[in-house]
Amino acid sequence: MKIEDDKVVTLTCELRENDKNGKVIDSYPKEEPLKFLAGSLNIIQAFEDKIMGKSVNDSFDFVLEAEDAFGKYEEGNLIQIPYDSLLEANTDKTQELQVGHPIRVVDENESEMTGEVTEINKEANQVTVNFNHPYAGMAVHFSGQVLEIRDASESEVEHGHAH
Repeated sequence: MKIEDDKVVTLTCELRENDKNGKVIDSYPKEEPLKFLAGSLNIIQAFEDKIMGKSVNDSFDFVLEAEDAFGKYEEGNLIQIPYDSLLEANTDKTQELQVGHPIRVVDENESEMTGEVTEINKEANQVTVNFNHPYAGMAVHFSGQVLEIRDASESEVEHGHAH
């Protein structure tokens, strides 16, 4: 069986900054593998494209440039939000409002977004939140091995993810 749409794929994977000698930024070992429904847009498209057609026990080793991986770093994704509005909207979470911590914000369209607090200036009533992906702007090296491929159930296909 080969990786194709509507197959549940289980694999090991290691992500490194830039190339195979870069710092490990994430990993999915055999004990806690990555499992996903192929073709469901739950994983980076370029990653999925690179492993399509592989079989169980096949290995992979490739680099994706920033724009194909987690996107380019966009200065426009650094947003300044009034501190008092965050206080009102997140009274139960304001104790957690610290530089380097993630924060969830609901925009004017009622969409929830997660960003990282990069600066807090209470005097200026301003919090700067970075909505870029943490790995935005960097090439990423992927390596790993396909452990299992199976047909997805009707429920998995309907829900768009592996169960």
